Amino acid sequence: MLRLISNKKGIVLLGAYMVVLVIAVISTAFISQIISESKSALRNKAKAEAFYAAQTGLNFAYAECYLSGWDWRTHNWNDSYSATDVDVSASYPSELNLNASWDDNGYYSIPGYNFRIRAYREVDWDKVAQGDPDPYTGIIIVHSQGQDAQGLTSRTLELR
Repeated sequence: MLRLISNKKGIVLLGAYMVVLVIAVISTAFISQIISESKSALRNKAKAEAFYAAQTGLNFAYAECYLSGWDWRTHNWNDSYSATDVDVSASYPSELNLNASWDDNGYYSIPGYNFRIRAYREVDWDKVAQGDPDPYTGIIIVHSQGQDAQGLTSRTLELR
């Protein structure tokens, strides 16, 4: 047994293996952290881009409303004023950008921009219940969505 302890050549090799193992574990943890931070940064960048795309949509909608004398919208309420059923036939012409188009759901969009807009007049539901033929409040609700890899980022604006 004393003979094994007196042979120190193997201990140096074992110590070198331990140092390499510790460095490998630390390097793996460090690389894993870098990859995680990189993915998080890309997600945050995509969310910020979607937020600003939605904000750009609000700016376009504001400009369209301003240029049309505050009577521009993408949707009208149907005759029953159902809160869930908005008619998409209100595609008012674009004063701001001739390339603007409306999709099947009536969302306004412009090629090259990553947003879509839905704009409609706000309804006073008390006036609807009373049978008022003009139940609108005079406020235009603009809902803008920017798209990112995780889904949609929305911004809403009330134009009074």
